[in-house]
Amino acid sequence: MGWVTYFLSHTTISGFMSGAAILIALSQTQYLLYSASIPRASALVEQLKVIVENIDAFNWREFCMGMSFVLLLLTFRVLSRRVKRLQFLRALGPLTVCVLDYLWLGRELPH
Repeated sequence: MGWVTYFLSHTTISGFMSGAAILIALSQTQYLLYSASIPRASALVEQLKVIVENIDAFNWREFCMGMSFVLLLLTFRVLSRRVKRLQFLRALGPLTVCVLDYLWLGRELPH
């Protein structure tokens, strides 16, 4: 089925991929902003409406933890590109975030 994309223009494929990326990013905001599960919408405007309607469920702890992990991933990525000796950090970043998340949740969750 991949051969069909040869008949589509680069602009069409780029637009489709950008739209899909925006929808995926918006659908993941519930894990960054809220502790409660919010319903998923299939359209961009509906998803934005759901996010704004549930803003009262904002959890600052999850937001700080999520943003610090994103910042850590970006830091590892930048360091691996700038310093050739640290190229292993690019692969180590996701593993580090997973281990830190596991340790953090293990401390927070009751046993």
